Amino acid sequence: MVAPAGTCYHMPPNTLMTAANLGTEDAVLVDNFNLPLGAPTITIREPGWPG
Repeated sequence: MVAPAGTCYHMPPNTLMTAANLGTEDAVLVDNFNLPLGAPTITIREPGWPG
């Protein structure tokens, strides 16, 4: 998906994703999570991450 500046989107739970800035200007990407208290916010699936 390519999203113009100011765009919001909904991603269903348990959906694998990645994000990249393909433009020529700096970008700020913000993730908001709506979860039950104490639930993990993110699971990294990349082999070797972090490090």
